[in-house]
Amino acid sequence: MDTQENHPVRDFDPLGADLPDPYPYFARAREAEPVFHAPAIGAWCVTRYEDIVAVATDTDTFSSRESLPRPQGTPPELDSFLRWAFDETPPATFLDPPRHTRVRRVLGKGFTPRALASFEPRIRDIVRSRIDAVRAREEFDLVTDLARPIPLDVILDVIGVPADRHAEFEKWHEQLVTVTLGWRVADEAVLQECAAGLRDARAWLTALVAEREAEPREDLVSFLVHGDVRGHRLTPDEVAMQLMLLVSAGHETTANTLVNTLHALMRDPGAWDDYVSGRVPVERIVEEGLRFDSSVIAQFRTATRDTEIAGVPVPAGAQVMIALGSGNHDGSRYPDPERFRPDRENPAPHMAFGHGVHHCVGAPLARLELRVALEETAAAFPRLRPAPGEGTAEARLPVVNFRGLTRLRVRP
Repeated sequence: MDTQENHPVRDFDPLGADLPDPYPYFARAREAEPVFHAPAIGAWCVTRYEDIVAVATDTDTFSSRESLPRPQGTPPELDSFLRWAFDETPPATFLDPPRHTRVRRVLGKGFTPRALASFEPRIRDIVRSRIDAVRAREEFDLVTDLARPIPLDVILDVIGVPADRHAEFEKWHEQLVTVTLGWRVADEAVLQECAAGLRDARAWLTALVAEREAEPREDLVSFLVHGDVRGHRLTPDEVAMQLMLLVSAGHETTANTLVNTLHALMRDPGAWDDYVSGRVPVERIVEEGLRFDSSVIAQFRTATRDTEIAGVPVPAGAQVMIALGSGNHDGSRYPDPERFRPDRENPAPHMAFGHGVHHCVGAPLARLELRVALEETAAAFPRLRPAPGEGTAEARLPVVNFRGLTRLRVRP
């Protein structure tokens, strides 16, 4: 008999009751029903580390074609953008091999640690400038004043977008997030406004690509336009789409990780003191922050044929959610997984940047940004703490894939 008693975790709702803290739910699922169907999101959820690895590495059976579920029931004004993003020129995250391999090779050459090393001084200048703007305040919002502006400034600087267009790109990024991640809760008028903004974003990026094609500069756009890796070059339309992806992913994931990591540190005064005093290296703070409260908490795949995951039948065409955040809390891989422990010795590789062929191409840049931002924040605000009342009723982003805060007021 198929009852709730037999399936104790099927009421999972990442946009409802489980939005503030899904980790206890994931823990129950890993023990009771590690692969289950969640009607609230219409997907099969995979919660154990080894099962997530199995899905992520089997690109023949589990396609990334809709790694973000395609928005449904949206106004017709969005049709053109959705065709571009999902059908005509999808970003790398929506591609399967061999097409993904060709695009990824070109992108990867622009994000090696060696290629990014020259950006560290500029990143440090960006972080210090944002810190200086709030240094004299008695209280500020860690999210809106530091964590969100810093990664956006960095990725746009790396790409080569002029500073006077950064505010416009921030608006376009928010509209892209609304369309691809928040469409379930956005009203029609908002989505229509997003359609107009994304149309402008595509036109501006297309013009930028054409400009760099004619006159290359020392920036990522020029590299992507003219880069030739093993005989592969991206088309101008592919470059424009990858740039849109890089701006959005490079901003959202790093911003959320920075906030989540600082939030975890501040909730444990001992951990914050250990970090500020230098007893725990910043690199360990970065990696444990990525594991403990992953910004990318879930990714989606589509089953290309009837299959099984850990013995559970999954039909062809079904959406499969690989819960990366759950894998990062799997006790078989991480002792004491529910604790923030930067002192872990030889920790297992985490899944914060995904796994397999879709491991985040921007991971080296994200690690560099996080290290610099944490170093400068600790140096500027050694007694940083949440403002009274903050953290008790946390405001979480209303999306399935990402985990982050919409605000976190702090006192330096």
